[in-house]
Amino acid sequence: MSVEREYHKSAGVFSGRVIASRAVPESKEYLEGTVYSIRVEEAVDGELPDTVEVFSENTSGRFPMDVGTRYLLFVYKQLGRTMVDNCGNSGPVSSTAEVLKAVRRLTRESGRHG
Repeated sequence: MSVEREYHKSAGVFSGRVIASRAVPESKEYLEGTVYSIRVEEAVDGELPDTVEVFSENTSGRFPMDVGTRYLLFVYKQLGRTMVDNCGNSGPVSSTAEVLKAVRRLTRESGRHG
């Protein structure tokens, strides 16, 4: 998916550091997975709290993250949870510098804000 397409369909784009993770069991509405707590360092697009909880289901669609690592994340809402598309442009900040530049440019051009 192009950066521009994912940007326009996302609920928010931000960079932040994973500060905690916890396993979440399967329930009536959800598959089992992991909830990551991420301290927002730069809200590139969207109104975001200081800390965002991102759910990653334990399927082939999961987006695993490591505590202590900084990520650039395109997030969306599904079933009341904030999630990341593992086929999108999210990833460790160390390998997404060009994507971050593109998102900052799109934000300036669109008049959207973080």
